[in-house]
Amino acid sequence: MKITNATLEDINSIHDLIYSNAMKGLMLYRTREEIAYRIRDYFVCREGKRAVGCTGLKIWDKNSGEIYALAVDPKYTGKGIGRSLVKACMKDAKALKLQRIFALTYRQEMFIKLGFKKLVLRDLPKKIFTEKTVNVDRAYGMKL
Repeated sequence: MKITNATLEDINSIHDLIYSNAMKGLMLYRTREEIAYRIRDYFVCREGKRAVGCTGLKIWDKNSGEIYALAVDPKYTGKGIGRSLVKACMKDAKALKLQRIFALTYRQEMFIKLGFKKLVLRDLPKKIFTEKTVNVDRAYGMKL
């Protein structure tokens, strides 16, 4: 399996991964149009031509980015795909010279193992509060 930047051909696979998790209340739903609009943010894990995992890195300001939409096909969980996708975002964030990254997640354990720490609201970019409701119990981040 290989982690790559997503392409327009991945939109349906990304949508399916996000949809199944959103219907379980594990993440925010995103339409195909929203995914297409931000396709350059996404990384996918492929088995053959099929995306079996995805995530994105959203830039909030010149200093910070959010790892979002992390989803892995249930048939592939426990194989390190989520961790590899997060590491791809971390590498991209460092290349962009971001100072910190964060995630609003239900998978705190994985992020903690990767070095993320629990955040308080003041640690997040102010702009995020204009776009979404933030549950501080789900906010984890790190300095790069």
